[in-house]
Amino acid sequence: PVKFGIREGLAGPETSQSAALVDHSGKLWIGTTQGLTCYDRRFDREDIPPPIMELRYVEVNGKRHPPNRPLRLDADENTLVFRFQALSFIDEASVIYEYKLEGFDPDFEQADQSYQGKIRYINLPPGNYVFHIRARNALGQWSSLVSTATIRILQPFWKSWWFISLSLLSLALFAFYVKLRRDKERYFRQLQLEFEEKTVLLQQSEEKFRKLFEETKDGVYISTPQGRILDANPAAVELLGFASKEQLLQVNINELLFPDPKERQAVQRLLDNVGFLKNVELTLKRGEDQSIHVLATITAEKDAQNKSVLYRGFLHDITEKRKLEKRLFLAQKMESIGLLAGGIAHDFNNILSSILGYASFLKMDLSPEETHYKYVDIIEKSATRAAELTSQLLGFARGGKYEVRPVNLNSVVKETLSIVVRTFDKAIEIKTNLDENLPTVEADPSQMQQVVLNLCVNARDAMPRGGTLTISTSQVTLTPEQIPSPKITHTDRFVLLTVSDTGVGIPDKVKEKIFDPFFTTKEKGKGTGLGLSMVYGVVKNHGGFIELDSVVNRGTTFRIYLPASELPEAKSVEQAPRMTAGQGTVLVVDDEEVVRGFLQDVLQRAGYKILTAADGEEALEVFAEHEEEIDLIILDMIMPKKGGEETLKELRERNTTVRVLIATGYVQKIPQGLSELGVEGILQKPFKVKELLHRIHEILSGYTAEESKPQKDQTRL
Repeated sequence: PVKFGIREGLAGPETSQSAALVDHSGKLWIGTTQGLTCYDRRFDREDIPPPIMELRYVEVNGKRHPPNRPLRLDADENTLVFRFQALSFIDEASVIYEYKLEGFDPDFEQADQSYQGKIRYINLPPGNYVFHIRARNALGQWSSLVSTATIRILQPFWKSWWFISLSLLSLALFAFYVKLRRDKERYFRQLQLEFEEKTVLLQQSEEKFRKLFEETKDGVYISTPQGRILDANPAAVELLGFASKEQLLQVNINELLFPDPKERQAVQRLLDNVGFLKNVELTLKRGEDQSIHVLATITAEKDAQNKSVLYRGFLHDITEKRKLEKRLFLAQKMESIGLLAGGIAHDFNNILSSILGYASFLKMDLSPEETHYKYVDIIEKSATRAAELTSQLLGFARGGKYEVRPVNLNSVVKETLSIVVRTFDKAIEIKTNLDENLPTVEADPSQMQQVVLNLCVNARDAMPRGGTLTISTSQVTLTPEQIPSPKITHTDRFVLLTVSDTGVGIPDKVKEKIFDPFFTTKEKGKGTGLGLSMVYGVVKNHGGFIELDSVVNRGTTFRIYLPASELPEAKSVEQAPRMTAGQGTVLVVDDEEVVRGFLQDVLQRAGYKILTAADGEEALEVFAEHEEEIDLIILDMIMPKKGGEETLKELRERNTTVRVLIATGYVQKIPQGLSELGVEGILQKPFKVKELLHRIHEILSGYTAEESKPQKDQTRL
């Protein structure tokens, strides 16, 4: 059978069975809606050759050139038209062309019959070009690539070396001629021209320097050695805190601007002896209660007796720079203190783990009526208070037990105030201004409540005779310049918590130490010095920052910025821990022998089989020997030889299903890397026996602390 269509030469798209007939010579005549078609079998070809491509000529400004002859064109002959045609032997309308002007086109472009056999390039830059083209028929066969000879477009004459040289020579001759002519004219009009030129130059110079004086952002002033200001630019007026230039001109520098008269005298002595000062840092007063830091460059103008008669000075404001440096220094100091406090708290938690653990262990064997029960209970409560102290240290040092979820700070403030209102002196008036549309923050509610409570207690202590405590919340958008930490880059939306009082205020020398652990201005025994350091640590660990403003005898304001969240507020449901017995094999990995022994005693008594290891290397060896029987691994994070994270990674290379519980006194939440390796959770040291057994039972029975329903069981090796 032979298929016919428009592509094969049929005149129209529609026909019928009765519209075709074969004549006496064997030709088939087919009638269509658009004409008559004749088919002769003698002209059928099975081996249709590829198309033949021909470059006819290159057209430049209407003039035709053979394509195989190199062309040398002037700069204005930069429009080229390439004429071409192709013989495809089949369906001429389906022929596709690929072309490229080498030296201009990066890749081959396509063209079809709509290009009407020509490709045009306009405004070509000077350079060498070669045009390539080929054709493809309806069967996908390509012709040979046809190319022109090299076509060179020359640089414009005014860029040639001879033209440039001639122009320079002409310019030099013209300049020489002009100079001779001006010299001649100047000879006759010298006095008049000098007068006019000097007048104009003087006016221009005065205008230029007046503009520079008025518009520069640095403060510029002229003063007498006695301290009277003769002139100042607008920047100096604003910098020094005056309402107008006239007001500034009435003051005496010695009396109003220098907080320390000795500093002014030292500056004046240097100016009288040396004649100038460059980039000397000075502290000046701005208004009644503000000070600014400036870099001063001052020059002394002297008379014939070498005595200073005027001072000209430039003041560059570096107050914000010094504030940023102070913030950076504080952040670095708090980082160092945090590392030290965290290390101490971590070691102390290991000690408390054995004390608190064994105390709760002993209480399980005693009845409340026994004499020793009271002693053990005192030990347990004392260890618990010590654990709370280390928890505050860890909160400062980027550790601590955080349970982060979306929290509305308005709820935290209201819950805290329910305590504060009942306990604070009635002489303290408490005001709130809470944003009803406040977004949530991702935070630990108990830690946030502790932050608000600590700030309220500080405010109360600052107002022994009563005053006003104001707590407000709002949502703000900050610019990168307003965010002090370069690590906070993921958001510009913050929730602002402001706690203000009208108390005694904080002196400047105390502000630098206010967040240091154990620093307190209270009497001995009335404060631990951990309240504000805990606030600082918690806020920082939640991705926020704190600002402090305080004026002595006026009051103090703490502003806490926390990244806003898009999530709705989460409601927590607490579950009472259950004391349960269990079965299975547990591998305990901890470098502290006392902690290791305590866990072994408790878990063996609860019915578990116990294996122990003192470090990561030993843990991997024990696991290799008992892999089939181990159901759970309790893993410490900070150990010699091989730490917990490295041990867990190597463990997961061998086994991906064994359950792992992190027991540590430093990590606040599961790091991203460990979470991806499959960690069931974190048990914060120190812990009680019931808490330990309940957590292990939840893990081995398919329950989690957050949910009371069974999860999908995992096969253990």
